[in-house]
Amino acid sequence: MPLGVFDSGIGGLTVVRALRAAFPARDILYVGDTARVPYGNKSAETVLTYSREIVDFLEKKGAERIVVACNTASALAVPFLAKAANVPIHGMIASGVTAALEAGEGPVGGDWDFSHDRQRGLSTSLGQGAAWTQGGGGGHAAFGPFGGGGMVGGRSD
Repeated sequence: MPLGVFDSGIGGLTVVRALRAAFPARDILYVGDTARVPYGNKSAETVLTYSREIVDFLEKKGAERIVVACNTASALAVPFLAKAANVPIHGMIASGVTAALEAGEGPVGGDWDFSHDRQRGLSTSLGQGAAWTQGGGGGHAAFGPFGGGGMVGGRSD
């Protein structure tokens, strides 16, 4: 059975690349919601609605588990989706915080990430003294090690 991955745009293709390397024999279904990108400037209710629609679609296509590669949807929708979906749901925030801390960098977050403190709380529980940088203005949720004047593997505004 295939793995499902979704993002509000095409940035989640980096997650697909990592999954392809880890599971080369697995089929992967990807939804990049470029018609409604970005999610970072949408209401929580809208992000939940979009996320549920995509999870329903991926489940109907046979996904046995789904990775929410969108940071905004991970921050807002993963707890809801995990209860509502019929398959396991995996967000990106905890793994992103862990990767940033392991790289010796502080996480970078966008509007929803900071207003809901999901990433900040995880960085506190996963590592001590992480420096936080708010980035991705205009509602863009950017996350990852920040260094050398831009996002590594992400969007730099």
